Amino acid sequence: MDKSRQPICQAAFLLLAGLCLTLSACSSPGKEEEPANPPADQTVEPVLRTYYEKLGGDKYLGQVISPVIGMDGAVCQYTQNALLCYDPNLPESNRYYLAPLGNRLSINDPPQPIPQDESWVVIDGYAIHPDFLRVYNDLNGAKNAGRPLTQVRIDQETQYAVQYFENVGFYKNLEKPGEPVYLLPYGEHFCGNICSGTNTLYSGPEMISAPFDRPLALIGEDPGVFGKPLGQPYQTNDNSLVQVYENILVSSSKANPQELHFEPLSIMLGMTASPPAAQVYGADQKMTFYTVEGDLGYHIPFVFNSFIERNGGMDYSGIPLEDPILIQADGAIVQCFENYCITYDLAKAESEAVSLVPLGKRYLEKMEAEESTPVKFSEDDFLLQVGEKKSRVSASESQVIYFVVFNINGNEPVQDMEAVVTVTLADDRPMDYAMPPSDSNGFSSVEIPPISEAENGSLIEYKVCLNISSDAPVCESDTYMIWNLEQN
Repeated sequence: MDKSRQPICQAAFLLLAGLCLTLSACSSPGKEEEPANPPADQTVEPVLRTYYEKLGGDKYLGQVISPVIGMDGAVCQYTQNALLCYDPNLPESNRYYLAPLGNRLSINDPPQPIPQDESWVVIDGYAIHPDFLRVYNDLNGAKNAGRPLTQVRIDQETQYAVQYFENVGFYKNLEKPGEPVYLLPYGEHFCGNICSGTNTLYSGPEMISAPFDRPLALIGEDPGVFGKPLGQPYQTNDNSLVQVYENILVSSSKANPQELHFEPLSIMLGMTASPPAAQVYGADQKMTFYTVEGDLGYHIPFVFNSFIERNGGMDYSGIPLEDPILIQADGAIVQCFENYCITYDLAKAESEAVSLVPLGKRYLEKMEAEESTPVKFSEDDFLLQVGEKKSRVSASESQVIYFVVFNINGNEPVQDMEAVVTVTLADDRPMDYAMPPSDSNGFSSVEIPPISEAENGSLIEYKVCLNISSDAPVCESDTYMIWNLEQN
């Protein structure tokens, strides 16, 4: 904001009456680099090879980066950009599929019936970039790529266009129209401990996890009102999970991102404040008056007050720091509240005049010199217990392995935690099985097929590892016995 500020006059107040609000925002991809080729130390499972090649093989999906894993009866394998699966129990037309990894990013934009460029194809309210549409069609549309999760997001500085779908994501450098469309590294992002032996293979636009996107969408009625995340979530010294958005700063406990809080970003940035004063304007000037000390308080234009009410109320905006201010050089009227600032651009049409001031970028610039800890977990964050349904099974029986996980700080079960169980087979070969997310009791289980080649009396070792970002894997091991009763 320009330093030439002055309290807003009555005439300017009247300009704010009865206006509609529209907000939009873009996410910020990372640096411009081409995807690197991974080490060729994995091969495509034979049952998945035809499907892999049908979807373009290396060209679209990237190289295979994991061994075969079992997942709810399906045979699956990670590539750089996707998770290929084959489930023989499904109808023939649906046996081959890409797992919906994009849903796990918690990134969503609201649908819009009319795209900015009416020449673009709209699918379920999401306009598809023409270059992306060609690749989307090459993948047989929603059947393999999944349905769109976001609109096309364009970073004005880097000119990267990015769009997220359920099963894959697309990106392209708009400044280099001759370059192909690439797929985002969904597979590398989620492979976790299964691919712990592989190198980092991706160096394109940054994929940002957005655990707060869904709860924020429930708070704000105006689409995109709080902006897009400007970086990955990070952990503070008090173990809170924090993420900077374009217009706000959000925090929660690591265990429950749904219970979010808005941090007092305006105060943290030192936005100007003034003591409360007596009421001067009222409804005739399209003003409401918010009292904070007896009869003293702050004027709030109707249009700002309406904006606040539609987007969570004062619980999320915080109380005003001062009356509205006219920024002469910017031609804008601004009012800061504890957690964000609202602006009205006098040069714009009524439908586009009101928005939030992008304080998030200022906050990042201010904090640039301070070190922040990326979101990392350790074995001290969780209590992991593992076990099996039966201590003994025959070589022709399946086994059920389970885990229960608790947040060690609150001693509460952790929901939606995923894990991988590695079973050591009779010939010492490891076999990985993906376990479904834990339920509200922190419990999850997976069925292990019979180990028919195992000798009677042999011990089968297994290890369960949580699928989290950590310096050291969080794992627990145990064994069960192969016991063929009919032989005794």
